[in-house]
Amino acid sequence: PHSASAACAQSDDCGLHSALVSARSSFEPATIRLGNGTHVVDSSVPELTFDQFTYASRLSLIADGNGTELVGADPTLPIMRIEAGSPPIVLRGLFIRGRILVNGGSLAIEQCRFANSSALHGAALEIRAGTVRIYDTKFLNIAANHAGGVVNITGGSAVFDRCVLTGSSVPSGSAAL
Repeated sequence: PHSASAACAQSDDCGLHSALVSARSSFEPATIRLGNGTHVVDSSVPELTFDQFTYASRLSLIADGNGTELVGADPTLPIMRIEAGSPPIVLRGLFIRGRILVNGGSLAIEQCRFANSSALHGAALEIRAGTVRIYDTKFLNIAANHAGGVVNITGGSAVFDRCVLTGSSVPSGSAAL
C-alpha cells in the first residue's frame, strides 16, 4: 500500500498527491493509507478526478486512525470526482469536509464522517450517474443552500445502510436526500 502523511509538503514524495499519482498508474488494486492529520485537497488537481485514465483495477483511500481528515481548499468545488470508466473507489474511515461528485463508476463509502460543509446542490454528495454504496457513515452539520439537500441524487443509484444524518439544514421545500 501507498502512504500519505498530512505533514508532508505537496512537492515531497510522502504526500497525498504523490501517492495518488503512483496509485493511478498501477494496473493492480491500489490502497492509499492516509496518516492522521488534515490532508488539504485542491479539487483542481487532476489526480483527484478518477476516470478511464485511472489504471488501478480498484483504488482505496483508508484512514490510518481516527484523526484523518480530507478538507477541500475551495468550498465551492468538489474535493473528488468519480467519472464513468473509473475503477471502483473505496473511502474508509475518513473525516470529510467537502463534497464528492459522482458522474459514473462505483463508489463505496464506509465508516466515514461528512461534516461542516455546504454547497448549492448535494452538500456532501452529488450523484449524477454510477453506483454509490454508503455504510456506517455519519452526515453532521451539513448545509445545502439550494435544492438537493445533503445528498443530491439526479441519476445512478445509491444505497444507504446504517447511516446517520443529524444537525444538517436544507432550504424550505427541499429534502435531506
